Amino acid sequence: MIEQFRTALKAARDKRGMSARELSEATGGVVTRATIANWESGRKEGIDVQELIAVAKALDVPALSLLYPRTEVEDIVAFSGYRDDEYRAAYAYIDARESVESLPFLPDSIRDAMSEQTVARFNHAKEALYGEA
Repeated sequence: MIEQFRTALKAARDKRGMSARELSEATGGVVTRATIANWESGRKEGIDVQELIAVAKALDVPALSLLYPRTEVEDIVAFSGYRDDEYRAAYAYIDARESVESLPFLPDSIRDAMSEQTVARFNHAKEALYGEA
């Protein structure tokens, strides 16, 4: 998993055109430039949840995408016998849930509406995967 994280981190950072220092600043100091360099070089192998969330938010990517690439998960899902739409429904729920939880400044009425949509997506994913809501 750490190799995937290292590769995804570097790719997302490059895609955004951010230096390690800029990424560190974008995390609000949660992650230092040295930590980013150490992850990418393989000298640091651990990441805690707070660091993962800060990096994902700074890069504007789902945290899960830094740990598990969609292409690999799609291959696993295909091998497992699940349909592609079942996988996408489950991933949509995860993405939606992360989005709702990462926006603490939202008014409660908007958060509630988004949460309702998230729960609806979860129920759809659960029904697709397990045949129950």
